[in-house]
Amino acid sequence: MVKTRCVSLGLLLGAVALLMGASAGRADFQGNILISQMILSASASPAAPAAPADIKAMGPEQLAGLDSQLAEALQLYYEEKFDRALPLFEAIAQKVQTMDLMFWMGTSAAKTGRFELAEEKYKQMLAIDGNLHRVRLELADVYAATGRLDAARDELERVLAANPPESVRRKIEQRLALIGEKAKKTRFNLMASVGYQQDDNISSGPDTDQIVLSSGTLVLNSRQRQLDGYAVLGKLRGSVQHDLGAPGGLSVFGRLNFYHAYLPSETDFNFTSTDVSAGPAWVGRSAIATLPAGYTDARYGNEFLSGTLHVDPQVEYFFSKAVSARGAYTFARERYNTDTYPLYHNDLHRFSAGPIFYLDQRRHIIFPEVSYEARSAEVDYASYSAYSLSVGYLARLPFDLELFLRYQYTDRQYDGKPPLFSADREDERHVVNAILSRKFLKHFFVSLEYTRIDNNSNLALYDFEKNIFAVNTGTAF
Repeated sequence: MVKTRCVSLGLLLGAVALLMGASAGRADFQGNILISQMILSASASPAAPAAPADIKAMGPEQLAGLDSQLAEALQLYYEEKFDRALPLFEAIAQKVQTMDLMFWMGTSAAKTGRFELAEEKYKQMLAIDGNLHRVRLELADVYAATGRLDAARDELERVLAANPPESVRRKIEQRLALIGEKAKKTRFNLMASVGYQQDDNISSGPDTDQIVLSSGTLVLNSRQRQLDGYAVLGKLRGSVQHDLGAPGGLSVFGRLNFYHAYLPSETDFNFTSTDVSAGPAWVGRSAIATLPAGYTDARYGNEFLSGTLHVDPQVEYFFSKAVSARGAYTFARERYNTDTYPLYHNDLHRFSAGPIFYLDQRRHIIFPEVSYEARSAEVDYASYSAYSLSVGYLARLPFDLELFLRYQYTDRQYDGKPPLFSADREDERHVVNAILSRKFLKHFFVSLEYTRIDNNSNLALYDFEKNIFAVNTGTAF
């Protein structure tokens, strides 16, 4: 019968091996984890925290139940299912306190966004033994994740001063460099690319040259019906952000987005869009909010098409590290070329919301969304209300590959009858996007893209399908 009931998991997983990053296979923790072993090893750790009083009164059956609970928690832990492992560790901690249990709790808490709990556990361990360098590294990561970059730097430098192994030293130096980048008051990003695009319906027209109307037949020319073509693409995106205080608080930012599609054989379909926006941003422990305002200049066929003033506030609130909710609103005032489209001036309101799921350490992100949009134009047939349902998926794959998939359904009801038609326009649109990209040589990338649009309209002139294939290559800093 085991008599000693103090606490340490040293027999189960040696503190030195664990805290210096030793990896153990899951099989090591299945079927042979005994609370009694944890308790027995306590005599070798006099500085460890005291066991709760009720564990001293536990009988064999109760200890066996605790064994089973710990085995389940560790299996989830090593499967990286931290959100499910943490409650089990917390329940066990009500009965027994050990250094290893503190580490598992701290790691699980950090992985699920409960940074205060993670910080508490790591500090408890360091108060017992200040030479636990692995724990100090984990604490530095918590500080960095919560915007306390100076504190994170201090912890990393303390480990560096202890002359760790070369592999650990290199990792610390990388983290210090990253903290140095984050600590900069002003940060820049730039992406530029060129590409080739094949579009089997550049006019977004129907696949017929005749539309039967109540008053007769409308004959379409070659540029009004379905027309295929190719384009040379140019894209430029840049941003600058300046912190007004400590990183992770209030900042201001500016963005530039430029897109140009040049169609050598059909230059009347050339399209250029230039958008400039700026505004404040705020980053807290559980939320991110931005309030950009900007202007978009659109040109079609080398002529001015429209100018749009817009405001786009949005906020994302994190319930945990794995789940958030995002809401956004857009107000846009678009004014068209008065010589060409004088009746299309419009104001637009758009609301959107949905959850975001960050899975497997953000290697997989799923983001469904519902939105409502209302546009009020000078004429009824250019005004509409619409709702959309969409779901997106982003995966970070091995070999620096990224996969993006998105499907969107939109139901759009127009307020009036277009010229020549006797019914209000009603459209249902299905859009599928797929992008596969790969980084290479650190700052370069190549991507393959596919888009399908299926617009089903009750008016034949607006009923169309199109498939777009594109390849892009560029650089990003």
